[in-house]
Amino acid sequence: MIEIKIDGDIGKLLKLDQDITFAAASSLTKVAGLSQDVSDLALQHEFHVRSGWWKHTSKYGIKIKKATKADLTSAVYTGADWLLEAEGHAAGVKVPDRHSGHLAIPDVKETRHGISKVVRKTEKARYLLAHPEQTRAFKVTTKGGYTLILQRKGGRGGRGGNTSKVVTKYIFADKVKVPHQSAIVEPTQRTVLRYVGEIFNEELQHAISTSRVKGGNP
Repeated sequence: MIEIKIDGDIGKLLKLDQDITFAAASSLTKVAGLSQDVSDLALQHEFHVRSGWWKHTSKYGIKIKKATKADLTSAVYTGADWLLEAEGHAAGVKVPDRHSGHLAIPDVKETRHGISKVVRKTEKARYLLAHPEQTRAFKVTTKGGYTLILQRKGGRGGRGGNTSKVVTKYIFADKVKVPHQSAIVEPTQRTVLRYVGEIFNEELQHAISTSRVKGGNP
């Protein structure tokens, strides 16, 4: 339960309903802004962020909707739909979009070269299969029914000499369970519960004192 304490005798103040509405809108916007900052930090802590896509000015950044006196709702949101499953959407299960039909899961060691590094364009599944002469990549289906993208390395007289090896680049899957890593929903919920009462109390006291000065009433 959120407890909001208002000190002093305010029963005779004029336009109290307007003061409350103004304080509510201001409080909701401030809490959303605070949640936005907390989500920024949580995102960088929970995920390996490799670029500035999360910044507020970015298309996919964490943004807020401000509350107004006419619409007492605020929101924290992002266009980064790849975070949906990590936030718990669809029970955390990621499925392919309607155009691909499958998910290509990269082998971390052979494709990403470390969990914190991005997959380069020339290492992406579509590129590998579209340029087989250059990439020496090919697709196979195992007896167990798994579809893989493999790549042959070495064997052309280079640093690897005449020996070559075949490595796994990707395995295809119909769905994958994404680890739960909430950087927006849970941090925002904690921030609202922690600060909304305190901020509303401050904003209402400010609105009342401002109203008293403007109206000249005691």
